[in-house]
Amino acid sequence: MLDIRGSNCELRCGGSGDLCESHGLVSKLQQLQTNNRSQFEQLGSDLNFGTVAVADRCLMAAKKNSIIPALLILILFSWRVNGVTYSETWSVTQFEVLNLKYAWMINNFKSITLNDLSDSIYSPEFWPSGNEDFKWRLKLSPESSEDSTYMSLFLSHVNYDTVHVNYTLSIGSVKGETSYTFEGFNGLGWETFIERNKAFNSCQPNGTLIINCEIHAISSIIETSGMDTDHYASIKNQTFEKKLSDELVSLLDDEKYSDVTITIEDNEIEAHKLILAARSPVFASLLMENDTGNNNENSSSIEITDVKPKVFRMLLRYIYTDKIDGVDSDVAKDLLVAAIKYDVEGLRETCEEILYNSINVGNAIEILDIADQYNITELKSKASKFVAKNAPNVIQSTGYKSLERSKPSLMYQAFRTLVQEYRLGHGGLTVVEYKIVIPMEISCKIWLTRIKQ
Repeated sequence: MLDIRGSNCELRCGGSGDLCESHGLVSKLQQLQTNNRSQFEQLGSDLNFGTVAVADRCLMAAKKNSIIPALLILILFSWRVNGVTYSETWSVTQFEVLNLKYAWMINNFKSITLNDLSDSIYSPEFWPSGNEDFKWRLKLSPESSEDSTYMSLFLSHVNYDTVHVNYTLSIGSVKGETSYTFEGFNGLGWETFIERNKAFNSCQPNGTLIINCEIHAISSIIETSGMDTDHYASIKNQTFEKKLSDELVSLLDDEKYSDVTITIEDNEIEAHKLILAARSPVFASLLMENDTGNNNENSSSIEITDVKPKVFRMLLRYIYTDKIDGVDSDVAKDLLVAAIKYDVEGLRETCEEILYNSINVGNAIEILDIADQYNITELKSKASKFVAKNAPNVIQSTGYKSLERSKPSLMYQAFRTLVQEYRLGHGGLTVVEYKIVIPMEISCKIWLTRIKQ
């Protein structure tokens, strides 16, 4: 879809951008200085376009070509108010085109006598894949009513619909091609399509007669009218979301109408029960328990002991605004744990994505531990592979020794993954031997392979 804006109009081209350029549409449109109707009509004439529709401020044209336009253009005139351009109403006609090729094979046709062919033969119904509302069938008559030495061949539209088609029927070198509008169950073809002897001579060596049919049809015409509102609707929606987010966070920052106090270490944060309960099932449960034992329903308090104040404030801001800004992998680790504890699903997914895209030698062990602890499958898989493939560097990190002793099986899983990947040989690889010490004086050796840098 090509969308070009000129001085007083814009062009929308249903074909490819290259196709529009090849017809000189872009340059010619940009040269126009007015929305004079005659200038656009002249443009269509110069480019061999047939005008489909011309309205007061809209012109639609299609390249002249049988029943299916090769190129469809829509020109929208516009007017300007205080420097802003607005498009008026528009209409688009869209053709849904179906192409169908069908081969009808009649076995042992060559050995059948004329008496055997006293009645017409009908093909099975056929249709394009996934569109059974567009059914067809062929009819072959062995003896034409106009000439007994000829055979008749007809195409019928099975569905009771009106449809315009270009179709071709052929037997051997004999071909018939035409356009026709089928209405209801009408059939059309050729009463004297092929001489019977020529049809027999066109059979395959095994006596099979093959009849080929090719159909090009417009199955539907979709007309759409309206105003160019998508862009403005998008802007309006974004504006609404931003305004709502700003207003909610102002409630949090200004502590307006707060009805719950959250205590973290030496910090007190004022918040709103309704928002907390709506966004977090865990907070909803805590508030319900708190209010049950509180005589003052208009005020309550919650003490948080499992999250750092800085991280909790970011969690709270996400609850109010549904977004976070400036979060790196270090913060994302703590924020992910908080999101899981308080069941804030959207924040959990966001933090998982941040960690997934920022695994490095310094944080891989900790990310692997978190992913294993909270059963985050994809994150665990990526962190595990990273640890194994970068073992010589990762084992020097501060968190490695601790995790090696507390979760030796996790390290074993990581290294086993890499060994399995390269178990077929060490061609072009460096082989490294590393010993993992497991508690209870049980030890094992794992051969690690690392691609040469």
